[in-house]
Amino acid sequence: MFDLFWPNPTCGVPGVAGTTTSFSQSDVDFFLLDDRTFRVPADVTTAEAAMLGKAQLDWLIQALKYSDASFKLIAVGSQVLNTAAIYENYATIANERNELLRRIEAEGIRGVVFLTGDRHFTELSSLPLKDGRTIHDLTVSSLTSGTYKATDKNELRVEGTVVEQRNFAALTFSGKKNERTMTIRVFDGKGAQLWERAIAQEKK
Repeated sequence: MFDLFWPNPTCGVPGVAGTTTSFSQSDVDFFLLDDRTFRVPADVTTAEAAMLGKAQLDWLIQALKYSDASFKLIAVGSQVLNTAAIYENYATIANERNELLRRIEAEGIRGVVFLTGDRHFTELSSLPLKDGRTIHDLTVSSLTSGTYKATDKNELRVEGTVVEQRNFAALTFSGKKNERTMTIRVFDGKGAQLWERAIAQEKK
């Protein structure tokens, strides 16, 4: 049913159940994660809480490590960097979230940007790492449904990026090889630009 409904270029990766997949566009790699197949809710007491599951997390880290893309965009339904452990945020599954971020840092993976949603507001979160790299999480929602206030205390929220009205975002990539820039532009429901941020490619 998933394959019939969604026009993804592929569906599934070796050794991992579910709908995980990836593709490349120019020098940008996209990783589309499955945050439902392996879900174990945080309030289950007889099993380890999970969103991605071990097999998918292992695949993701290996795929990110192998990638030499200027930016590595990871699409997943729930916010990853938001530090508030409420609602659908990954912070409610702290052990797995911490393991994912730890491995990204330990492997020296650069150019990681999570693309997330589900919160009915928009914001950019950024996590600086000790060696100067930064992990970003662009949350964009919603365009057609109702909107909520961003009342949670997200310690990694980038000031000036919260949007509490219907909106959408566009990403563009420009610049010379090894000097690329990803520009994020967020627009209201009628197409008026609300904010813009530029993220430079991280140097090796």
